[in-house]
Amino acid sequence: MTFQRPEKVSVEFEVKESRGIYLSIPKKMFRPDPNQPRKDINQEDIDVKRHQLETMDQLSPLRVYELMVDPATGEQFYPLEDGECRWRAAMQSEAEHLTHLEAQIISRDDNKSDREQELEKLTRQLQSNEDGNIKMTLADKANAYERVKELAGTNRAAALMVGKGEDHFSRVLAFNKLPDDVKFAAKKFDIEDPKTLMMLRDIYKSSDESYSSVISDIDKVKETGVGSVREVASEANQKIKKPTKSKKEKKTRPIAIKDVEITKGEKNYILDVIKGRENLRFILTEEMREKLK
Repeated sequence: MTFQRPEKVSVEFEVKESRGIYLSIPKKMFRPDPNQPRKDINQEDIDVKRHQLETMDQLSPLRVYELMVDPATGEQFYPLEDGECRWRAAMQSEAEHLTHLEAQIISRDDNKSDREQELEKLTRQLQSNEDGNIKMTLADKANAYERVKELAGTNRAAALMVGKGEDHFSRVLAFNKLPDDVKFAAKKFDIEDPKTLMMLRDIYKSSDESYSSVISDIDKVKETGVGSVREVASEANQKIKKPTKSKKEKKTRPIAIKDVEITKGEKNYILDVIKGRENLRFILTEEMREKLK
């Protein structure tokens, strides 16, 4: 659905000045962005935000686009770009001073294409989530990186847009190709390290028994707090690796009579063993020579 900009704003707002001009807007007038990269929002995190808003007030403004109107209902609203968790926390609060939230109004650049504006918005949202104190899940981040790649064209260009190295960007993207069981483990055990997940993928592919065993060990780590998930995964991964094949030893031919040459010296005999490039020389007494006969 396409929303429109209203011809006239029907609500009066209190203007506050704090590092710029922010509007104090009724909290019911905000609408979350359906394309916000953060999809998995933990209620516990919202409760923490709500407590902060109730006890310390709002520390930073929301970032919203200009006032829009829903043509189907006539409802006016501000589309949220950043601050959805704070908005949700305020909506769940009954504190008397949390009827309004401060917001910074940002304008769309009509000189840029929709693709360019979406890419810039998405990278700003990712940066805000990276800087925030509520951790973004690896699954959400991987899906967002996938969209950035679609808009930017290549892994390299997308990595530059989000301010990450190309190797890191590719490892996060690889999350989308993991087996569902490994994705489930990532969420259950809060595993965010891409390398650890790649090791779990390899273990999963090796055998059901190996994977069940490592998941059991990870469960114990989380329960006891002893050890680390990465260490457990690394140890299990080493066990499934096939030993490298050693180079075949060259077959050696036994020494034959033709390889041996005995000559008489001044006092003793000299035995030369000549085989290929090797030449061994021994000194023999008369008694030793007799035994060789």
